[in-house]
Amino acid sequence: MRKELYKKVKELGAAAAIKAKFGDNFTRVSNADLEDFLRGFGKKTTPAKKVTKATTKETKGTGSAVVKLLSILQTKKVITAKEAEEVAEAL
Repeated sequence: MRKELYKKVKELGAAAAIKAKFGDNFTRVSNADLEDFLRGFGKKTTPAKKVTKATTKETKGTGSAVVKLLSILQTKKVITAKEAEEVAEAL
């Protein structure tokens, strides 16, 4: 079972996303957590709304960098659209 999960993580390229979510390498995450994570990884539930400059409050010099970072993290499926918007609103 564990070998199949490792293989699936590598096939999907999900190692970085797992580390971001659980704070640890995928080899140290439980089977149940890996299964749950991989079940939803890469599946589109609804079209994600991209975070853009129009949807964030700009701050001096850092706003555009944060927006770009949020967009990259969202594209890589590290964070959800909702999480990206929450961060953008906090600016």
